[in-house]
Amino acid sequence: MALLRTPLLRRTILVIGMKIVSATSYAAIAFGAPSLLSTMLHLNRTQVLGVSIALNLVFALSGGLLGVRLTRSFGSRPITLAGYALQCFGILLLALIGTPHSTLGIVLVMAGFASFLFAQGFGPGCQQMVYPTLSYPTELRGTGIGFTNFIAGFAGTLSMWALPSAYSSMGTTIFWVILIAPLAGIALHLVLRWEVLGYDADSDKVLERALDASRRPLQHETLCPSGRSV
Repeated sequence: MALLRTPLLRRTILVIGMKIVSATSYAAIAFGAPSLLSTMLHLNRTQVLGVSIALNLVFALSGGLLGVRLTRSFGSRPITLAGYALQCFGILLLALIGTPHSTLGIVLVMAGFASFLFAQGFGPGCQQMVYPTLSYPTELRGTGIGFTNFIAGFAGTLSMWALPSAYSSMGTTIFWVILIAPLAGIALHLVLRWEVLGYDADSDKVLERALDASRRPLQHETLCPSGRSV
């Protein structure tokens, strides 16, 4: 598979890492928000539903819109890193506060959820579709997006399966574990250093030559001794 060979391997590892980090952390915070809000703030079902919808509409949506606009000026990689950093701040806030016992504690918990959702829309949530779209040439773009989305779906499903039991056994200390996800995202971008904004994969001659070289062995294998294709 060309996606798993150089020079595309580095890009594929980064995209898969972004997908896994986003799927895991978003499943833990956003999908787990109703049960977490109910446990931490002692809200009833109606209140939990209202708060969850408000947080997503106000912060996740606005973060996504702002992220798209700022990407044109600053590039995808800096916006992604800023998003991961803000996610770390939000999750750390939730981990430190735990179950609030004062008005200030409640405000800080809400700020933690809001920070994470805004950062997800602003950074990795927005950029995780930009990276596979711009990293691969046209002939591999569909395969690349489909493959990385499959990995993301698997990671999200696994998280949704494992998190309920983790919540019940660990309580609010689960946030210290969730904090690993955005930290891993930051580490990936610092190590792999790939910026997609302004890059045209279809015009990359080095990539084109590498893909041509990878096709030649496959072309030889389809030829019979007489030189005809089988």
